[in-house]
Amino acid sequence: MPHFMTLPSRHLPLLAALLSPGLATAAFVDDSHLRLELRNFYMNRDFRDAGQPDTPRHDGKSQNKAEDWTQGLLLRAQSGFTEGTVGFGVDALGLVGIKLDSGSGTSGTGALRRDPLSGSPADEFSFLGMTGKARIGKTVLTVGDHEPALPVVVRNDTRLLPQTYQGAQLQSNDIDDLTLIGGQFRQMHQRDSSNYEDIVMSADGSTGGKPSDRFNYAGAVYNFNPRLTGTLYRAELKDNYQQNIADLVYTLPLGGDRKLKTDLRLFDSDSRGRTTVDNRLRAAMVTYSSAGHSLGLAYQRQSGDTGLPFLLVADPGPSTTAPTNLSCAPTKTAGSCAMTTISRQWASPA
Repeated sequence: MPHFMTLPSRHLPLLAALLSPGLATAAFVDDSHLRLELRNFYMNRDFRDAGQPDTPRHDGKSQNKAEDWTQGLLLRAQSGFTEGTVGFGVDALGLVGIKLDSGSGTSGTGALRRDPLSGSPADEFSFLGMTGKARIGKTVLTVGDHEPALPVVVRNDTRLLPQTYQGAQLQSNDIDDLTLIGGQFRQMHQRDSSNYEDIVMSADGSTGGKPSDRFNYAGAVYNFNPRLTGTLYRAELKDNYQQNIADLVYTLPLGGDRKLKTDLRLFDSDSRGRTTVDNRLRAAMVTYSSAGHSLGLAYQRQSGDTGLPFLLVADPGPSTTAPTNLSCAPTKTAGSCAMTTISRQWASPA
């Protein structure tokens, strides 16, 4: 039988305070949203080239494939803010994953929770994340679970259920054309887990990494004009690495719905603690768009002793912080590559 989620005791005081009669105002309720998403997910991965670092294992031996068929339920609840100088609110994320077909000798795609010793997949698993929020003007503080989509960390959502990070974030839009953001994540919840754990990193060729309970970041996005946007970010995973990012995007209207976008990026990453992280990534992309179609040309070059560092299993920043992929080899330690992208927007973003 499916296991129904229970609310962790640490969330009860927050929920009780926000739902008390004195705070449950019309705006809090009227601006609330509830969304249920159903996902049916199947994946088959070929591991005939056994012995690779990410090859799933069963009874101590490498598997020749990983195959899971699953059903997921994602419930997102977002409240409005209470009235007053300081408005308060609460958000919730409920996740349930159910096994439809898998086995101990074939599981390991990352879609289901899995026994690390026997390889047996769980019949079901669930997770509940709560986030409290407070707003003054156009500045919002959130404390709890986050699904970041930032240049320095992008939560992974490439399996049945999304990854989340627990911590605090402050974002301000009080200054015209300027967005300021900063925060600290203390733990992460992986896409195939019901629990929190310390944050770990990956960088091709790097050694000395260790789990950490401090990922600090700060950034600014400024719109110089409707066509030109600049972005600066700095992040550090304590005792592992630090990273500085600069991004410049220019969009040139060509008449009608046609436009040409140029995106320039720089990632500079160095070690902290005992790691050997050493990476510089430079990338450029030009994208032509018209009537829902786009054609992009990109060039990327990396230098240094290791690949680009990123949080596991979050997606590497260069490939996920723009609508089009800007990274053709995020773990490549040195050299350059070029790529072409073609996409078609099938539905309006609305």
